[in-house]
Amino acid sequence: MRSIAIHTKYRIRYSQLLFILSLVIFMISSTTDLAMAAGMFLIVLLAFYVNIKFIRKKSIFIPKMIICLLLFQNTAIGLGAHLGNNDSDSLSLLTQIPTIFIVISFAAILCSSSLRKTDVIFILYALLCFLQMFRTDGEMTAKLSYLRNFLIFYMGYRIGGYYIAAKEELDEFLDFFLRMAFWSGIFGIMGMVLGRTFYQAIGILEVYHAKRYTAYVNGLPGNFRTLFGGRWVNRLASFYYDPVNFSYFMALGASIAFVRKSKLFAFLLVCEVLTFGKGGILIFVLSVFCIVTHHILKRFDGKFVKGFIVIAAIGGVIGLVAFIQIYFADDFGTANHFYGIMTGVDGIRKNPLGYGIGSAGNLLKTADMTVSSRMDVAETGLVNMVYQLGVVPAILFGWLLLSTSRGTLRNYEETREDIYLLFTYIPLILLVISIFQENTFTPQCIIPYMIIQGATGSYRFMMDRGNKGQ
Repeated sequence: MRSIAIHTKYRIRYSQLLFILSLVIFMISSTTDLAMAAGMFLIVLLAFYVNIKFIRKKSIFIPKMIICLLLFQNTAIGLGAHLGNNDSDSLSLLTQIPTIFIVISFAAILCSSSLRKTDVIFILYALLCFLQMFRTDGEMTAKLSYLRNFLIFYMGYRIGGYYIAAKEELDEFLDFFLRMAFWSGIFGIMGMVLGRTFYQAIGILEVYHAKRYTAYVNGLPGNFRTLFGGRWVNRLASFYYDPVNFSYFMALGASIAFVRKSKLFAFLLVCEVLTFGKGGILIFVLSVFCIVTHHILKRFDGKFVKGFIVIAAIGGVIGLVAFIQIYFADDFGTANHFYGIMTGVDGIRKNPLGYGIGSAGNLLKTADMTVSSRMDVAETGLVNMVYQLGVVPAILFGWLLLSTSRGTLRNYEETREDIYLLFTYIPLILLVISIFQENTFTPQCIIPYMIIQGATGSYRFMMDRGNKGQ
């Protein structure tokens, strides 16, 4: 027992050391352009080393590492850049480190295990996306960012299903995620209280300058405040340095705390509301709605499939209506999202084969401020994706995303635990939310959801449970 305890203690310290090392490299890389080149090389080497070391062990360390990289990337970059007085545009390259780590982890899984049917469909879908990059002559930065957004969800799903396969591992990961959400909330509230001086000291301006952001108000990015109830209020951004993306993270934390009846639920819900992120708040609302409605319908009809169809239809309608009400309200959002949807649908109707990756969307505003003809199809993730890729790749995308709930549904039918019920509906909820928010498909928003999605639908988990029951 002692040797096992010593080994476990060593393993925990070793994984913590790897994570701290990656953050230190992140910070040092942010100080100068030369350090950035060397740092990116070292982090890529570290990613290969970690995956080679843990791929056979199927260690939960890999998904934990991904969550931490996504959560702390901007903080590490901001602190390093501020200390090094570096506001170079090249800092934006460092924000792709989590994506590189995810891609390497996903590739390692494909190389070390047999391909699934969904893997083959994904490879076909990825090939179609890649070909669509050559249909436009836009800036390569925007093209690569959209290609990443359209592909990254499935990689997160496979990573979660591969490394988090046992029920004990799932519980451990959920506990870890709730702890991260809690401390993120504490840090975010501290930032709201201390204000501009604190934010500037941790490198907010350097990070946003690297993103080519220009809309500053009172020395801070304009998205750090929003109009609510006729007055301007500050938003909780925390380690993400972005209240919109952070609202997705906290919505996931609040939803998990809700179904697990965690003592942290009230605090995480308050933090989620303080982000004033409409997408994140509605993810939580729709999650609770689907779970509660499901349990109500079960009292009248024991057939889960029929209840699922009914809730899916009702939930989709409620979600759409809620978004319409919110985005058309003068004091809580604008009609830009709906304008983007309408112009996008009109473009899709005229050319269902798509216009190519990099032909429309919010990222073009960042990549090329002179672009105007393609700015219409913005503020909408799903419509923007169909507009760029065309109808056929979009159908493959929808099938891949929604099919991730099949294993989760089977696990729920056997366990009747609400965590599986929650993630049976999460793919549909994310799809509905993406109609109105382009951020939904970015790694910081969707990867935490898809890692747990893969874990709750793990085939190995189902097989292990079946073997135990024999």
